[in-house]
Amino acid sequence: MSEGNAAARLRQSRLFSRLITFTAVFVVFVLVFLGMFQMFESISMQAMLRMNQEFSAQASTISDSMQSIIDTVGTQMFYISSTAKLRKSTGMTNNERVFALRELWQYAMAGSMLHSIYVFNQKLNMVYTTDNDYSSGSMETFYDQDAVALYRSRSAENRMKLRHRIFHNTSDYPTQTELYSYLIFEVTANGDVGESAVMLNLDAQWFQESLLNFPGENYIIISQDGYVVASQSERLNGHSLGLLSRIQNRKSGYLMDRLDGERTICFFSPLETNGWYCLRYVSYAECLPGLSRIRSGAWVALSVLAVLLMLAAMVALIRLYDPYHRMADMLRQAPESEDGLQAADRLERMVASSWSRQREDALRLWITGQPGPENLPAPVLPAFLLMAEHLPDEAFRSLLNREAPEAILAQQEDVSLALCAFADTDTAAEICLHLSSQLQCRCYYSPSADRLEQLPERYQALLECRRLRFFYPGQQVFFAPLPEETTGDPQLWETALTACISSAQTDKHLAFSQLMEKLKGESFENVLFALKRLDQMLEAALPPSEQPAVPLENLLASAQEPGTVSGYFLPRLEALSLQQQEQKRSRGREAAAQINLRLEQGFRDTGMSAQTIAEEMGLSAAYLRKQYLNETGLSIGDKLNQIRVDEACRLLRETDLSVEAIARQIGVENTKYFFVLFKKIKGVTPRQFRMLREGEEL
Repeated sequence: MSEGNAAARLRQSRLFSRLITFTAVFVVFVLVFLGMFQMFESISMQAMLRMNQEFSAQASTISDSMQSIIDTVGTQMFYISSTAKLRKSTGMTNNERVFALRELWQYAMAGSMLHSIYVFNQKLNMVYTTDNDYSSGSMETFYDQDAVALYRSRSAENRMKLRHRIFHNTSDYPTQTELYSYLIFEVTANGDVGESAVMLNLDAQWFQESLLNFPGENYIIISQDGYVVASQSERLNGHSLGLLSRIQNRKSGYLMDRLDGERTICFFSPLETNGWYCLRYVSYAECLPGLSRIRSGAWVALSVLAVLLMLAAMVALIRLYDPYHRMADMLRQAPESEDGLQAADRLERMVASSWSRQREDALRLWITGQPGPENLPAPVLPAFLLMAEHLPDEAFRSLLNREAPEAILAQQEDVSLALCAFADTDTAAEICLHLSSQLQCRCYYSPSADRLEQLPERYQALLECRRLRFFYPGQQVFFAPLPEETTGDPQLWETALTACISSAQTDKHLAFSQLMEKLKGESFENVLFALKRLDQMLEAALPPSEQPAVPLENLLASAQEPGTVSGYFLPRLEALSLQQQEQKRSRGREAAAQINLRLEQGFRDTGMSAQTIAEEMGLSAAYLRKQYLNETGLSIGDKLNQIRVDEACRLLRETDLSVEAIARQIGVENTKYFFVLFKKIKGVTPRQFRMLREGEEL
C-alpha cells in the first residue's frame, strides 16, 4: 500500500513539474512576442506620426494666415469712417445712423467670413448691430448680453483675441448660433483701454471651410478650451472632446481607442499659435494592415494555448483534489494554536488588520489631497492631525487607542501620523504630552480640520514645524499653526547676512546669534534661503580646505538644537575673520613698503610729506599715517627724517661738502633746523659727527 502511495505521489510530482514547465514556457513566449510586437508597432506608429505632423504644420500655416486676415479686417473695420462715427459720436441724426449702419452692413455682407458686426459706444451707452434679425439698443437691453459682457471685461490681454461662443437666440428664433467673436479697441501705452470698441462675429462655417477644405472625413480641429473648431465628420466631435484631457499640454503623439466598435488610432499635434489641436483618425487595420493580421492571428493562437493550459490545470486539480481534501480536513480538525486562538478568531484578526491597513492607506491619500477608497467610511470630523517622531509599534498603538479608540494611525516615512476626533485643542495637547512623556519622543499637532480637503495644509504645517525644531531645544510638544503668506525680502536678508559677516570680525558668536534671532519665527523656506546664502558667501570667501564636509540641507534635516547649526558656521566665520585680519595686515605691509620706497626715492624733495604721498596713492593722509604707524611703529615724518639724517651721515663721511650744502641735498632748506634734527637723532652736531669720524680714521 505504501509503495502504491509513493508511486502516486511520484506521478503527481511529475505532473506538477510538467505543468509548471509548460506554464513557464508559455509565459516566456507571450512576453517575447508582446515585446517584439510592441517594438514593431512603435516604429510604424512613429513613421505615421511624422506624416501627421507635416499636415499639422500646414494646418498651422493656414490658421496663421486666417488670423492675419482677421487682424487686417478688424483693424480696417475699426477705423473706417462709418464705424468711427458710430463708436465716437455723442449725437447723430437718424439718417446719419442709418447711413453708417448700411455702409457697415455692406462690409459685413461682402463675404462669407462675417456673421455680424457690433459697435460699442460707451458715451451713448449704445450697441449698434448689422444683424438684420435684431435691432441696435442700449447695453442693458441689447439682445446679445454675452457680447456686452465681453466688452465690459475688455483688457489689454484679451484685445484682438478670438473667443468661441454660442449665441442663444430669443424665443422668436429658438435656435443657437456658433460664433467666433473678435473684439478690437484702443489701448494706451499705460495699458488703459479705450471707451469704444468693435466686435466682429465670425461665422463658424467659415473656419470649417477654410481649415479643412479638402476631401476626407477623418480630420478634426479642437481647442484646448473644449470646443470643436472644425470637423469633417460630426461623429468625431464627442469622442475628440473626450480625448482632450489626455492630450492637453502634450506634444505630438497618438492614442489608441475604440471608435464605433473598431480599433482606431488618433494622431494629434498642437498648432503653434492659437492653442488648437489637429486630430486625425485612422483605423488600426488600415494604418498597419500587416501588424493587424499578425495581431489577430496571435490572439487566436494565444487563446487556444490559454484554453489548453486551463484544461491541463483542471485535470491536475482533479488528480490532486483528494490529497487537498484530506489536508483541508486535517486543518479543520486541528486543535487550538499555542496562543489559544481558533481559526475563526485568527480570521477575525486578519479582517481587522486588513481594515486597519485600508484606513492607514486612506490617511496617506488624504494628507496628499487625494480621495480615499469609496467603500471606506469618512472619518469623524472635526479632527486633529498628530505627528510623533516614533514608529507605530505596539506600545504606541496601545497608548493612542486608550486615548482615542477611533483614531486612524499610519506610518509616513520615519514618523507616525494619527487623525483623532478630539473635543478641543487642549485635549490634543494633553494627548501629545502623554505620548511624548511615555515614548520619549517629540509630538506635533495642528489646528482641527473640518473637511478632508484641509488635511494636506495641516500636514504641511506639521512638517514645517518639525523642520524648525532646532530653534527649540528640549521642547517635546509643538503646536503647528497654519502657514501664513511670507513677505521675506531677499534684499533684507542680504543686508542682514552682510552685517553678520562684517560683525564676525569682532564677535562671531554674537553676530551669528543675532542672525538666528532674526530667523526665529520665519518659515523654513526663509530660514533655508538665508542660511544657504550665508553658506554660499562663506564658500566664495574661503578656500576649499575650510569648507564643511556635510551639506547644509542634511545638517538641517537632523539638527536638534541651535548649537548644531552654529557649529556648522562659526568655525568658518572664525576662519574668515582670521583671513580678513591677515589680508588687512598684508595690505598694511604693502602700503608701508610703498611708502618707504617713495621716501627713499624722494627724500631730497623739500616738499615731501605724508600729504604728498597720500595724494599720489589716492588715499586719505590720516588713514595713511595710521596704517604706517600701526605697521612700523614710526610716523611717516620720523621715517623721512631718519632717511635724511642717514644720507647726511654718508655725505659727511664720504665728501667734503659743507654742512649747508649737505642740508640742501637731503631736502632741508633751513640749516638751523638741520642742526637741530641731526643732533636729535645722532646726539651730536653735523660738524662734531664729521670730526669724530675723521678722528676714528686717523
